[in-house]
Amino acid sequence: MITKARAELSPQQLTIMQLSWDGLSIKETAAWMGLSDRTVKNYRNNIYEKLGVSNVEGMLRQGVERGFLTISSRVQEWP
Repeated sequence: MITKARAELSPQQLTIMQLSWDGLSIKETAAWMGLSDRTVKNYRNNIYEKLGVSNVEGMLRQGVERGFLTISSRVQEWP
């Protein structure tokens, strides 16, 4: 089931959240996605606003609480 909050996050935002969960920095995330650092920062800020948080820790906490992220997803390997 897709929750309202999940529906409000774009696929790119969900990917950025997952990569943050996996421990990638903004610079690493940008390189992995083929985006600029500034674009990733803008995506993150939009996620923060949608989730009502002010930092990456809050984003990840909300990601787990809302079911976007799971503990098992943390151990997946990214290509």
